[in-house]
Amino acid sequence: MTARPGGDRRTPRPARLMASEADRAWSLRALCRGDFRYSDGPFGIKGDLTVARQLAHRCRAHCPVIEQCAAETIAQAPLRPRKAVRAGVYFPDDRAPKMLPDCGCGPHCAGLPDVHRKAVAR
Repeated sequence: MTARPGGDRRTPRPARLMASEADRAWSLRALCRGDFRYSDGPFGIKGDLTVARQLAHRCRAHCPVIEQCAAETIAQAPLRPRKAVRAGVYFPDDRAPKMLPDCGCGPHCAGLPDVHRKAVAR
């Protein structure tokens, strides 16, 4: 048997990999898990960040796992997202991340729980 990355398929998975998968179980509860608008920028015409503001508000006010998302985003600091909204922060393509002003609740929040509403600065 020759050595190859990841080992043979019969090789037990390292405990580190199994732990990281268990730690990522929170991502299944994230608002963005099935909403590609969070990562498929750009958000409208240059200078119009209405959609990005709405997505950032949804993260900050309604996502039940924003703390875990923020921790993972910080841990991946050198490999930051591009044209995306993560943990309520907008990551443009060519500049530093921006905390966009909160747009408040509106039709874009229909049906979402009020998980972090108190923490959102208006």
